[in-house]
Amino acid sequence: MAWTAPLTWASNQLCLAAQLNQQLRDNFLELDAAKATQGGRMIVSSAANSLIERTPMSANDLAYVTTSSFSYVNLGGGSPSVTLTTGTSALVVIAAEMWNDSVNGQEFCSYKVSGATTIAASDDWSMELSSLTANDAIAFAACHLRDDLNPGVNTFTMQYRTGGGLAQYDLRTILVMPQ
Repeated sequence: MAWTAPLTWASNQLCLAAQLNQQLRDNFLELDAAKATQGGRMIVSSAANSLIERTPMSANDLAYVTTSSFSYVNLGGGSPSVTLTTGTSALVVIAAEMWNDSVNGQEFCSYKVSGATTIAASDDWSMELSSLTANDAIAFAACHLRDDLNPGVNTFTMQYRTGGGLAQYDLRTILVMPQ
């Protein structure tokens, strides 16, 4: 069902039950209050004059993990990830505490997308730290608006790599707010 532009009524015009159902009931069912089935969800447009409910999701892993891989990898028992239904876009927020065992070592934290969309983790939307001193932990967060998703069920998974030295991570979180 989609929103229908209301009729312009004329004086003394006969109003039929079908018209009232379409003009009032059906249009009220397209309002955001009617679309909300429970708290904590978002109402977003899925097309012109059409609203849908979406569920933002987050995951975290508080475990200390390390990598010496120069390619993006999962860490720990899997790395924080969320699986949810998206439209063509989503706001992705990643956060972590990062440090390196070497002076001038580099740590990268990014995310990949799988499911309806396949996108590899990349430095283009990563958090990066070039350590000026060894073992100096810094907490970071980064936001990225993904507007290249295929609608459907997508999984967003944090991934990590080093640019030199042993990259170390703690307190890792991912939040996805789907369109």
